[in-house]
Amino acid sequence: MKKHSLVRCNPNMQHNNLSENYAEMTENIEEVIDIDKIQIVYGSKNNDNTYKGKVIYDSYKPRTLRAIKDYFTFIISQRQILPNSIFNPVTSIKHPLDNPEVAQEIRMYYESELESKFLENVDQEKILIFDSNFECGNLDRACIISLNEYNLYLNTDTNTKGHCQWYYFSVTNTEEGTSVKFNIINFRKWLPLYKIGMKPLVFSEIDFEKTGVGWIADTYDVMYTKSGVGESVYRLKFSYTFKNTGDRVYFATTRPYSYTMLKRLLDGIKENLIVKAKKLSSIDNNKLQKKIRDFIAIDKYKEVKGKAQDEVKNNLISQYPEMMLLDNFKTLPTDNQQSKCLQSQDYRIETNSFIYTKETLCLTLSGLPIEIITITPSNTSRLDKRKVIFITARTHAAEVAGSFKIEGILHFLTGDSTEAKGLREVYIFKIVPMLNPEGVLCGNYRCTLTGTDLNRRWDCPNEYLHPQIYYLKYLLKMIAVDGKEILAFCDLHEHGRKLNSFIYGCNKVANGSFCSWTKVRLLPRILAKNSPLFSYGDCRFSVESDKKRTARVVIWKELEVINSFTLESSCYGYFRGTEITPFGNQGYFEIGEALLKSLLEYHYVIKEIEQELIITRGWLKPSKLIEITGTPAAVLLAKKLAEEKQEIERKIRMSKVKKLIEERRDKASNFY
Repeated sequence: MKKHSLVRCNPNMQHNNLSENYAEMTENIEEVIDIDKIQIVYGSKNNDNTYKGKVIYDSYKPRTLRAIKDYFTFIISQRQILPNSIFNPVTSIKHPLDNPEVAQEIRMYYESELESKFLENVDQEKILIFDSNFECGNLDRACIISLNEYNLYLNTDTNTKGHCQWYYFSVTNTEEGTSVKFNIINFRKWLPLYKIGMKPLVFSEIDFEKTGVGWIADTYDVMYTKSGVGESVYRLKFSYTFKNTGDRVYFATTRPYSYTMLKRLLDGIKENLIVKAKKLSSIDNNKLQKKIRDFIAIDKYKEVKGKAQDEVKNNLISQYPEMMLLDNFKTLPTDNQQSKCLQSQDYRIETNSFIYTKETLCLTLSGLPIEIITITPSNTSRLDKRKVIFITARTHAAEVAGSFKIEGILHFLTGDSTEAKGLREVYIFKIVPMLNPEGVLCGNYRCTLTGTDLNRRWDCPNEYLHPQIYYLKYLLKMIAVDGKEILAFCDLHEHGRKLNSFIYGCNKVANGSFCSWTKVRLLPRILAKNSPLFSYGDCRFSVESDKKRTARVVIWKELEVINSFTLESSCYGYFRGTEITPFGNQGYFEIGEALLKSLLEYHYVIKEIEQELIITRGWLKPSKLIEITGTPAAVLLAKKLAEEKQEIERKIRMSKVKKLIEERRDKASNFY
């Protein structure tokens, strides 16, 4: 009998540009930290006897930061699901593998660990072959119950024992017409959206090549229930019938948006702008880095150099438990070493109407660049007086809606529409498209490599464990000290339990007064008027105790930014009248565009009511606020759909009455 193969890699592939760039950017990271000594810990597994069925897939898990670096290079080089166009957002593209040794290591892992574990009483030729060794992939283990049923287990986020919600894996060795039931066993949150119509998404490579149709909700018999294993452990059951023999089919929570997709988006925008550019110039990234570092008044590591090193280490470990991962604490980077690592292809493009700049804010622990986009008007005469808008996304790795909203924002801001030109004239935009690229690459649900939830570190970030938050926070402070007003900070997220798009804000200014009641609600109300996908009724303007370390609260409190928001969008859909409609990529694009249009309108509305706000000390009657901002688009749409439905029902009733009258007339004529 032929042995069932689990090999998914081709070790004979050659280099590609993206993986070469990544290798070049991270080649000096070893000079900063001895990466052999940094351990990557995975959540505790279930005991083998809790796995029902024979194990046929066990994911490859790098155990050190060096291995993580190699693995990132490997999965960036592999075949990926990548954007094709705004209308066909995914396509299958093959990328060459730049490191045969990594591929061989993974090959040997599968052969040594799994080949002896196949069932003897089933046709091994028909067993599905699972894989999750690609960007954003998450599948820890697959067990076969029968040829038509498999139990699946997800990886927890690296260096955590929880945060287990995101799944993204593929199967091959498919047979047309075969129906298979999948049971994903170990979710850690209750997800009510599966109860109201949400389904796992499916992508078939063969179907895409034939029809151009990408991700679709083609699964059935979807059930989300308690698993019975523990108090807070849930399982998802769903079935799928394969349409093609020899297909590769992907399954995911929502449409994935990978690190490579972001790189291609930025490259595409660059190419489009170069066509109409007056000037293209390279930037020394150390300039931004040095400017931020010079602004930092106290270096946590320098100020304590007179103390015993062990005392320093213990104090830091008590503050940052993740420091336990860094056994070689004494080799943390110096100023020179840090700047040496920050090499990236940064540039500045000047067009007739605006300037587009891409810079590297910092590098993550594994050496991935955190990129920041700045868009300013070409007329710099009044640049100092223009207000700044900050937008960030993908703090939590699996919240892909944030990336789709960022894509809509970047396309709109770099476009030629009247609104885009108006926005570039009145604001300076600073956009960080992906704050947690390590988590995205690993297929984490929420955290970074160190097991850190970045949106709970804004109060006191660590330069080496949370560099993206550390440097971004100081960049915000530096802008504020320079005298520029930060009009809005918007962190784009995805919500796993609610429908619609909505905002979480802060109810009053940081000093506790009530003078910003109107201002903090003005932008959400304008956004509600401009987009039927946004629900003002779902917005909240309170600060709970467990949210005090988040971006929106810390920036609101420390920098006194009134419009400090989290813009949430459901991972499933929104109410269109009384019906639930899935978002889709286009829906997220539209929310990003609506945010920008609302910011432009806010600029003019706030001028109109500024004098009245001074007189009323920042408070307008709710009725007056509604009069200024108008009726929410979702309310108008619901009313319109209800009227259309009533009209259809009226026509149906009239048709029935007419038919009844005709029937009675016919009976009467027959009678006489």
